Amino acid sequence: MSYLPPGQERPPRRFATGAVVGGAVAGVVGTILLPVALGTVASVTGPLAVVFGLLAIASVVLPLVLGIVLAASSGPPERRGLGLGMVIGWGLDLLLAGGLCIALIAGLGNA
Repeated sequence: MSYLPPGQERPPRRFATGAVVGGAVAGVVGTILLPVALGTVASVTGPLAVVFGLLAIASVVLPLVLGIVLAASSGPPERRGLGLGMVIGWGLDLLLAGGLCIALIAGLGNA
């Protein structure tokens, strides 16, 4: 813990820590569940299936774009923290998907 000299205050935080954690959870869940839900709707709808399918594809990058916009905006630290967390959550999904692909390839190589 650093001690500040008398008369000096700690600079304000740029990102709220709790909002970063909440944004990471929202980014992980949003990147996985939103496309799956839209894909499920696309599989049961008749003529609108193409529209929901395209929305499902576009919704994969939606948390990333929304997170960048929120993190770069000038506003309260909670909003910027939420945006940063959403970008982190999207990155965690990439790591998780890469790990699953490696496990799948290793499993197919042993078969």
